[in-house]
Amino acid sequence: MNVTTNPEPLLAGKVALVTGAGRGIGVVLPVDGGMAA
Repeated sequence: MNVTTNPEPLLAGKVALVTGAGRGIGVVLPVDGGMAA
């Protein structure tokens, strides 16, 4: 996962883990969704 260069996906990932809405995040942010999946 290339989250070291992009703080945005990393932050989104944390939010997804906390909220547990990984799929919802994937719909809003296709880039983060691709990395998460």
